[in-house]
Amino acid sequence: MRRLAVVCVLLAASCSPGGAFVLDVARDASPEAVAEAATDEPVPAPEPVPDAVPEPEPDTVPEPVPEPEPEPAPEALPEHAPDVPAPDLPKELPSPACRPDDDGIVTASEMAVAIGASVSYTVAIGDAVPIGDLAGTACGDLLCWDLSAPAPGDAVVVDTVRLASDLWFGDRFGPGDFVVPLDPGDGTVGVYRKAEAGLLMTGIASEAEGATCLVYAPPVLLLALPMKKFDSWETEAEAAGVHDGVEYPADYGLMGTVRLFHRYSFLVNGDGRVTVPAGTFRALRVLLDLRMEARNSLNPVPVATQHRKVYDFVADCVGLVARVRSQDAEMKTFFSTATEYRRLGF
Repeated sequence: MRRLAVVCVLLAASCSPGGAFVLDVARDASPEAVAEAATDEPVPAPEPVPDAVPEPEPDTVPEPVPEPEPEPAPEALPEHAPDVPAPDLPKELPSPACRPDDDGIVTASEMAVAIGASVSYTVAIGDAVPIGDLAGTACGDLLCWDLSAPAPGDAVVVDTVRLASDLWFGDRFGPGDFVVPLDPGDGTVGVYRKAEAGLLMTGIASEAEGATCLVYAPPVLLLALPMKKFDSWETEAEAAGVHDGVEYPADYGLMGTVRLFHRYSFLVNGDGRVTVPAGTFRALRVLLDLRMEARNSLNPVPVATQHRKVYDFVADCVGLVARVRSQDAEMKTFFSTATEYRRLGF
């Protein structure tokens, strides 16, 4: 899941024109003209008064007005600042041009990963959480699933994508591997890697240091991209490392060596529209049949087995929209209660 605001300021200037005043002066009749009109004797004309010679104005030279000094030109900005460290940016950002094309196919370009990105889910955890109808209903050529209703114990969980190298187990995985919370009930995370084939799961680890760190060999193909309805694939991997404080493979001498194996079998068995608290999305329904076994080198029969089903609803440009995890040893394909009920949004 950054805004840029630009503010423009307009300045206006106004001028007030000045006014000009004109003064008219009237000339009265002179006294000499009045006297000439009263008598017959001519009145001698008065001697002309010489015009006053104006005194010469002193030669004044105005003081020179100093010209304003030109403002210094602004210094050119450097093209780059080598001494300023670049900020830590996500290794890969989802393309802003990624738009769901509603074609029922999820491609690698529609599954970008952003380190540091956070997503909010509504999650209910329990022994038997009631869930929505996984089978769905017919909506034309597609299926429709409504997983928007609240469930008992719902809580908002924020998942953040982090680099595995930043955590205590980072030296056991590749430099570009990243982690996402896997099971909020026990504090484990899945470790993932992007590849040409799709999304790989390279292991499992605990948030608590030293408790669990299992590395898969080979890595498990979680999402085979491009992915569409009826696609299927399977990976069996040995899980080596620490599980609940016990190192595997575990060598028991004459009692044999115990190894852990996880088999992931996937089937894309639905294409339609799923409604969750965040809205309605075109998504593929992916069924995971997960079988975890502990095998002894002296006995072909597993000494311990755990089996569960997981439904993931995967959408273009969004990724995981919903996840429903069954109880252990679930026999029904479309079960009605779950141990984890995760839906995008809140």
